[in-house]
Order: sequence, then C-alpha cells, then structure tokens
Amino acid sequence: MSFRRWLSIFSFVAIVVLLIFSWKDITKAWRLLEQVQLLVLLLIIPVQIFSFYASGEILASFLRNKGELKGVSRAEVARFSLEFNFVNHILPSGGLSGASYANWRFKHMGVSVARVTLANALRFLVQFVVFIILLVLAVLALALDGNINRLTLLFASTLSTLIIVTTLLFLYVVSSRSRSNSFGRQIIRVVNGLARKFLRRKNLVSNAKVEAFMGQMHNDYLELRKTPRQLLAPFVWAFIYTVLEIGLFMVVFASLHSFVNPAAMLIAYGFAGAAGIFVATPGGAGAYEAVMISFLSSAGIPQETAIAGVLLTRVIIILITITSGYVFYQLTLVKYGRAPNTKPDEIADEPPRDRHS
Repeated sequence: MSFRRWLSIFSFVAIVVLLIFSWKDITKAWRLLEQVQLLVLLLIIPVQIFSFYASGEILASFLRNKGELKGVSRAEVARFSLEFNFVNHILPSGGLSGASYANWRFKHMGVSVARVTLANALRFLVQFVVFIILLVLAVLALALDGNINRLTLLFASTLSTLIIVTTLLFLYVVSSRSRSNSFGRQIIRVVNGLARKFLRRKNLVSNAKVEAFMGQMHNDYLELRKTPRQLLAPFVWAFIYTVLEIGLFMVVFASLHSFVNPAAMLIAYGFAGAAGIFVATPGGAGAYEAVMISFLSSAGIPQETAIAGVLLTRVIIILITITSGYVFYQLTLVKYGRAPNTKPDEIADEPPRDRHS
C-alpha cells in the first residue's frame, strides 16, 4: 500500500478518534440548539473561515515580504489555511504537525523549509506578542472593573512570563551563528539518539541539513533586524486572528442570550490554549474545555452558561474544521503524493504524521 493511501487512512482514523473524544460534547451541544438564536449562531461560520484565513496570512505575509510566493494566488493561501488548521486540529502534537505540514506544503510553492520554519517561528512570536499586549489590557480592564481575583492575576502573570521567556530564548539562539550551530548539534544528538533507541535507525538527521537549516534561519534573522517592518503585516494578521478567535466564543455566548466580558474570555482562551498543547488528544479535546469552563466560572460566569457556551463553540469549530479542511487536504495528497527526496537545505519532505511521543 502506498504512503499516500496510508496517510489518507490515518487522517480518516484521526477524525474518528476526534469525534469519539468529543462525542459527549456533541450530544450536549445538540440539545443546546433548542435554546440558541440561530441567526446569531450562524455568524460563527464566516468568523471561523476568516479566522482560518488570517492564521494562514500570518505566514504568507511574511513570506511575501521575503520575495517568496510569486505567482501564488490568495485563493491558494486560503486553501492552505483550511488544510493547515485541519492538520493542527486532527493530529495531537501541540501545533508541531501544522508546522511540519506548512514546511511540506510551501515547499511545493517554491519556498525552502528553513525559511518556512523561520516564518512559523515568527508566527508564534507575533502571536505571543499580540496575546501579551491583549492579556495586559484584559487584566487591567478586569482590575478596573473589580472582577479580577488573585488566582486570575497569578495565572495571567505566569502565562505572560512563560511566553516572554520562550520568545527571548528563541531570539537568543538565532541571533548568533555559533549558538545556532550549537543548538543544531543538540537537536542532532537528541533526535538521532531517540531514533537509535526507539526506531533502531542511525543518523535520522544529518549534520549537513541541520547546519544549512540553522544557518539560513540565522541569516534571515539578521536580515529581519535590518528591516523590522517586514513583521508589520504578520503582526496585523496575528491581531486579527486573535480577535476573531475570541469572537467565535462571543458569538456563541451571545446566541445563548449571554454576554461575557471579552477580557475574561481572552484570559480563558489563553489558559485553555496553553493546556491543549500538553494534552495527547486531537485538538486538545478534554483539557481545553475543562480549563476554559473552570476559568470562566471562577470569573463570575454561571457554570451552566460557561459549559453550554464553551462546549457548543468547540463542537462547531471541530465540525467546521473537518468539513472545510479535509477535502482540500486529501486533494493536496492526491496532487503531490509523497514528496521527493530533500535538497541539502531542507529538513522534511512529507506531510506530517502523528509525531507525539
């Protein structure tokens, strides 16, 4: 059986697993449909689709500023965004599957893996910066409103600190060629060590590829320091994306005749997203909902309202993600199949599989 067919089967099985994990939520959400204002609820569809598009544009706008994606239409980028979000939701790897898929997908648009990886790192960076700015504003808004407790302030401060430390570590590594090379050697040592132990394979990652990869990332970083305006468009798209993601929950809560303070929703969204990264279920199912519901309840929202709004939003997001991305994902596999062997400056040559360990 071909690799492409195995990947298609795996994708289908992943969808089934996702639905199984979410089945209780789906049945609860189905019963909630009798209470919602359908005209308001339907607004979630355009908000979700544009949110998908915005997430793809964070990557694409940076690559365009680097002179890439010539001849690639915005419709193609929109299609990639649907596939990208489908992969990120289906494969439980804390976002790594989506990044790997972006490497493979953009390679067929003529962009090197190292450059796409830098774009992915910058995507996380600008999203972190945007989220920190909005998080600080949210905490201030809740404090002025008198609706913030010490536990919320502690969580918000901890989350902000983790984001800032991660960002500074990334910049520290890529700002120096020697540190980049040293970090690359550490990657080689760890990956090849795990490959020998669990896969019985030697030298899964080669020195030449990683050195070329880290070298290009370092060079792109130096160029970016000279022209920081290249981050303006990704920053704007990251802001739009974050606002739209919060808007998804606001729309559903509004359809349930409930208004939630956007500041509280933003903090709950951040906590839930952080928890979902470390959970080995597709889309972070289970932990994401539990954390978000718990925080909204602690912020003064009635628990039954928090449960109804969060579960219904998550179910709709899952269904839209699957229906909008699966077909395009399969068509892309049919078009490209298994990618050819990598060039010396490339790391990955195939769409992502479940790499969680």
